[in-house]
Amino acid sequence: MRNTAARKRSVVRVAAVSYLVGGEPHTPERNERLCTAYVEEAEERRADIVCFPEYVTGAGMVRPVTEATEQETRHWDAFFSDLARKHRMN
Repeated sequence: MRNTAARKRSVVRVAAVSYLVGGEPHTPERNERLCTAYVEEAEERRADIVCFPEYVTGAGMVRPVTEATEQETRHWDAFFSDLARKHRMN
């Protein structure tokens, strides 16, 4: 049996975002600004991981998320990868 008391425990801080879509219509640019602001706040609170809802890339937009093109999907992948790298998050 392993001695679990001797193992060092790691603390991981997780920020969960509840993304509100009310108010003015959303655009990809507005959603990027909102996501960036949430990540910056999470960084200030020393979060290691930020969890967004699955609809965050198309939230509040006129065209349904299910109609996103492959190019749009690649854009969001790059956007979130760059944002995580800039703020040293996973």
